[in-house]
Amino acid sequence: MLKSLFFTNLVLASLLAGAAAKAATVGAPVSVAQTPELAASANRFGIRADADVATNSYQNDRQTESSYTLRPSYKWNDQLSSSVTVAFTKQHYETQEFLMEDSSVGLTRAKITLMRGLTWSPSVSGIIPTNKKSRVEDSLKWGANLNNALSFEVPGLRDLTFDYTLSLRYRQYEFFTNTVGKPNYPYRISNLLGATYQATKIIDIGLTFNPVTSWTQRTNAAKTSFELTQELGAQVTPEVRLAVGHTNLANAYKENGRDSNISVYNAESSTFYGSLTITL
Repeated sequence: MLKSLFFTNLVLASLLAGAAAKAATVGAPVSVAQTPELAASANRFGIRADADVATNSYQNDRQTESSYTLRPSYKWNDQLSSSVTVAFTKQHYETQEFLMEDSSVGLTRAKITLMRGLTWSPSVSGIIPTNKKSRVEDSLKWGANLNNALSFEVPGLRDLTFDYTLSLRYRQYEFFTNTVGKPNYPYRISNLLGATYQATKIIDIGLTFNPVTSWTQRTNAAKTSFELTQELGAQVTPEVRLAVGHTNLANAYKENGRDSNISVYNAESSTFYGSLTITL
């Protein structure tokens, strides 16, 4: 049932992408707004660099990590751009490990205007298992993502934007379980809902809620998680953005499998972070 839902959404998303592309060729209004990675540059080549520091709120085991992401990109034309994402994480506890995360190669379509205030931007990406844990413990071979992002500006309220992103992910594993016997989850669907308020020309306030369902290949066993984030951002210059925020990432249900575990804050799963983004 769940796998049927996954592939049904995948087919619908592909058909929608084809219909929008056809409409664009016969005169439908098309926005040439660039993706965030390219917004600050009129050149074909661009690069985005992110640096984040996050710490949890665990009372008995406080942990801090910093992450660094580089995303070089190339704009093929007014409609298509591609990018490569490489990320590293530094653990500031226990073994002090410096890890390379899984990398990706992506292709993004520029925003398409569907109607007044409503835009759509599809993208696809391939996952490269450059993380040691993914390769060795999880036996990950490759993966793919398909994203469909909708953005809506309320007429008369240009400072308020609502976003919805449907993401379908598939990962190919060599084995059904990892090296410690836990199941791998090759299929995943997420439905990210977000709202952003532009308080001033520089300051913005954002809220996102992302429910995620993943399931195994052999037994169709499913697990549901959520990510709830609040962020205060400042676009200091067209190239530099600062942000602070809070994220609660956890299972959607408690251990009994029935009671909801969704909350804004949880001392066992909440994380506070600060970030710096530079786009050239």
